[in-house]
Amino acid sequence: MSTIEWTDHTINPLVGCTKVPGALTGCKNCYAEAASKTGRLQQFPQYHGVVNEQGHWTGKINFVPEQLEKLFKFRKPTRVFMPSMSDPFHPAVKDEWLAQIFAAIALNPQVTVQMLTKRPERMLEYISSLRGVKLRSGLIRLRNQLEGIQDARYTELTEDLLPLKNLHLGVSVENQKVADDRIPLLLKTPAALRFLSVEPLLESLDL
Repeated sequence: MSTIEWTDHTINPLVGCTKVPGALTGCKNCYAEAASKTGRLQQFPQYHGVVNEQGHWTGKINFVPEQLEKLFKFRKPTRVFMPSMSDPFHPAVKDEWLAQIFAAIALNPQVTVQMLTKRPERMLEYISSLRGVKLRSGLIRLRNQLEGIQDARYTELTEDLLPLKNLHLGVSVENQKVADDRIPLLLKTPAALRFLSVEPLLESLDL
């Protein structure tokens, strides 16, 4: 379960990040960076190397495909914020990782995945290029790694699914400049539902 009021669960197939250049006000007190250096999370190998001794992001991002198995275990409709400890469209996130993530989302329509970024340029580029062939290649990679999803059906991953009805895409906005830069890119991105995370709110916004 999650303590975040607008979701039910958090899942982290990606761990690690860096602060966005030119938008350091919104990244200054990053909760994920602070949490990653704690003993509670450092006991897990995916958090090793993502922060340095001072507790700052190193730029390393770890892909944790076994986290995606959790999506296949939900039987009832549920909301999942994914990932909460990284930016899915960070430049260090490989396209092949994203293909595996979106294949898992596509095969689990009972789960509404909420995905948030401070990098809408790459989100627009990647989502606009998403095709069934990418989803199928992602599933092949995922099945090669995880025994728990061997029965996932390759033939279901077609263009008819796009844009994914169970994928909600959002951007963070903390001030007017960021809102003016990011919201138009979000609006151009194919999505079943788009949303804004207006936190930390550092000034009044005209949306």
